[in-house]
Amino acid sequence: MIMMSKSSIWDYENLRQWSAEYYKGVMLTEYLTGEEIAIGKEEERAFFYVAKIKRSYYLIPSAIIEDGKIPFRILDTAKIGYKGKAYFIIKHTKDVSIKAEKTLSYKAMIDSWLDYDHAEPDILTLWKMVIDTAFSSRINVRVITYPGWMKDSPLVVLGKLRGGCYTVNKPTIAKTKFLLNESTRILGLNEIQALKTVEKSDLSRFYEDVGDFKPDYVNPSRAAQGCSEISSIANLSTLTFSNFPKDRMDYAKKHEELFEAMFEPKISGRIFPILLKGGSETVPACKQRFKHVTEKLSGTDMDRITDWLRNFRYYEDNGVELARATPYTQNHVIINTRWDKNYTAICERLKLYCDSQGEYDKWTSLLYDCHQDYLDYENSFTDTGGEPVKEEMI
Repeated sequence: MIMMSKSSIWDYENLRQWSAEYYKGVMLTEYLTGEEIAIGKEEERAFFYVAKIKRSYYLIPSAIIEDGKIPFRILDTAKIGYKGKAYFIIKHTKDVSIKAEKTLSYKAMIDSWLDYDHAEPDILTLWKMVIDTAFSSRINVRVITYPGWMKDSPLVVLGKLRGGCYTVNKPTIAKTKFLLNESTRILGLNEIQALKTVEKSDLSRFYEDVGDFKPDYVNPSRAAQGCSEISSIANLSTLTFSNFPKDRMDYAKKHEELFEAMFEPKISGRIFPILLKGGSETVPACKQRFKHVTEKLSGTDMDRITDWLRNFRYYEDNGVELARATPYTQNHVIINTRWDKNYTAICERLKLYCDSQGEYDKWTSLLYDCHQDYLDYENSFTDTGGEPVKEEMI
């Protein structure tokens, strides 16, 4: 059997094979349809989320999803008919979550994850640590790149392996609301410029709450109907993905696609902006050439992915305490206090990667530069003609 290279094990088809084998017979979040139904009379009503596996529909008690108890193995079901359709009500389950175990150093874990050939390898490494921070903490970041940078790839990989990570294109509140629960760790928001004005207004209220790190989000459209719909966002990080506007667009059209042009300052001032250099409109920053995967994933590669995930769980559980015990000093401060909260959370996670204050200075400065690059880019659309505003050093 052909042995995969280190980088090729992260190809989506290989991860699909790993997930299909490891989670065989297991209920995963990706099987949820997003529909929630109520069964029974008013005083005996029970609520269920609908899932579809192949041609069969399952009813999962809503409390299981809302408490984040997915994935799980299905032990017992009962078949019922409801409104002309057949469903299997899930009655008993078994936890199948990955157990934490240190198998690699944090640096080795990050370096071996999506170790693709890239035009900006240091910035890619930094971005992987931002994604890890988003999973293990709470941050709200908006990022702009050229197409093909692979900014959402780490999120997709984590979603397939660990769960709780989703990317929603044209993210209306209707599309995203069933993902707003305690089991969702990262919500990627893509193509927001394609939303209608009223949809952006609803999303603005969502950004306002997550940007303030509130524990819950109240759907304003449902509240207006006198039946407030409250969703937990206590563990939620958001990553908003944007591409640079096309070169052929005129100046005004380019400006309309900026986050700052779509939302009020009170919203843009809550979501930490960074720009990731590399590539161009026609040349992707990711230089990896992907081949169609036809081989079955070997047992060795299955174990390699599983060991990596166990290690990820170890740092998920212990990273905060390990970073707190590392006495490196942060050398920058962001003037905007909400942005600074996100910046500081990422810097705290960077401690795990570094072996010295000097190395820590390198990575925190790179993060700061990515932030300043965004400010400089946004400033290029102003009419002041002045110098970009620079953040202050401590």
